Amino acid sequence: MILLLVLSLVQQKDPNPTQVTFFTWDTYRFAADLEDEGDVAIYHGKFSFDLRQFLSRQDMLLLQNGMDYVRYDFSDTTADLWEDVYIFRSDLVYMRFFNETWYGLVYGSIYDSFEKGADKSDGLSFGGGIGLLYNSGPDFMLGAALRGVTRIEESPYFFLVPQIDWKFAPDWRVKTENRSAFTLTLSRQLDPAWAAEARVHYWLRRFRLDEDSFVTEGVVQDDRVSFEVGVKWTPSETVWAGLHVGLDLWQEYIIEAKNGNDIDEVTTDSAPYIALSLSASF
Repeated sequence: MILLLVLSLVQQKDPNPTQVTFFTWDTYRFAADLEDEGDVAIYHGKFSFDLRQFLSRQDMLLLQNGMDYVRYDFSDTTADLWEDVYIFRSDLVYMRFFNETWYGLVYGSIYDSFEKGADKSDGLSFGGGIGLLYNSGPDFMLGAALRGVTRIEESPYFFLVPQIDWKFAPDWRVKTENRSAFTLTLSRQLDPAWAAEARVHYWLRRFRLDEDSFVTEGVVQDDRVSFEVGVKWTPSETVWAGLHVGLDLWQEYIIEAKNGNDIDEVTTDSAPYIALSLSASF
């Protein structure tokens, strides 16, 4: 999420020193079979409020705050499983423009992920990273960030987040994104306002369960890989909307005890979904 916004801000070269952005991404996943033990449908609503402030021609701060609401609707299951999950997140990014082609950034993050009724302090995780971007013009940008994160009831881990934004042919572009998942997008510009897109996502979220849940104060990890196609409408430089339909190609739930020890792993069948996104900047 962080590097995607930084890439777009760099390319826009907006002279306005202050910019506010509202973003929402809503998805509904239709019922997926839980290994013949019932099924689950999911609604995921994401809202972000971002504030960008240029401190000088070479220094920029970006503050991102948001909330996710995830509703798991289980049916025909033998256990009373989790339902309402909340994720509160905040990221602070500092970016330095060394020259016209090289940029550096550092950032820190805090997330709180928990089922309704759980102790919010038990769902906290923290992250930080440092990155470097190379920009040769509006048609090519390459970058990477080394990121470290803590995980609920798991050891911290470090990973490299690659970034590319490359217009490799007229009207064709490939890029990575990090706003709601790690995403690889291939797009074709149909006209100045409309583009067709095909995207592959990797999603991961871990959250604390309620103390009255089927696993007292346990942890659930939801991993999935999905593919989607759709359209993006950009009527102006500061407003865009997208509509996509997709399919979860693979999905797994890992259920853990309070101490992090695995209790069960459940995979689901592939399931279709629909996604609507909207962004507006001022």
